[in-house]
Amino acid sequence: MKRYSALTPLFLILLSICPMTDGLMAQPQDYETRVYDISYRDPHAIRSLVVDFLKGGRATVSPEFGTIIVTAPKDVHTVVAELIRKYDSPRQTFDFQIFLLRASREENGTPELLPEAIRSIVDEIASVTAYKSFEVISAPQLRTVEGKEIAVRGPGHELTIEHTRIQSDSMIRVEDFSVTFYEEVISSGKKQRLVNSQLGTSFDIADGETVVLGTSQMDGASGDALITLVTARIRK
Repeated sequence: MKRYSALTPLFLILLSICPMTDGLMAQPQDYETRVYDISYRDPHAIRSLVVDFLKGGRATVSPEFGTIIVTAPKDVHTVVAELIRKYDSPRQTFDFQIFLLRASREENGTPELLPEAIRSIVDEIASVTAYKSFEVISAPQLRTVEGKEIAVRGPGHELTIEHTRIQSDSMIRVEDFSVTFYEEVISSGKKQRLVNSQLGTSFDIADGETVVLGTSQMDGASGDALITLVTARIRK
């Protein structure tokens, strides 16, 4: 039995009874420490993915070296290595095209003039509504990189996307998307902006898919509507 004098500091007595590590508990002998290089993603984001699999181990980040240091049971490192291999991948590039359509109850449109990317969804809209013809008013394009905020402005439109990410191999998550379509008119000698359509939303869209983002009724007795569509593609 160890004996301590009255002069022995209390923390030394406690440390000899209960050896401590950074995790507050002594590490089992089968624990290993390995260093994982993170090439493409934020090491802190990767760490947040692996911490739930450590079985009492721990993971720390070295931002200056772009690495994660993992101390865990040997079998856990197989799981950690696979998670890092899967998620530490190059950022994807996405192409979006947004279409503002004018939908009319009158037969005054020419379906074959519509872009091929939106013909099938326009046919679906026509089959379940009273609208018989559709005209593309504006169709801006936008390219962005996964995880990056982007804002673009062009003739008659403004687009912003706060964040994009891959949900699965072919599904894209778009956060805080906003679009404004407008016309600039001269009134009383001054240029003014007349907003045709404005919306903000978050949505999921598959690679190559076209979805409806929103609709709004136009002013007047015509009953015409504005429909906003978006198509998305992952650049290979």
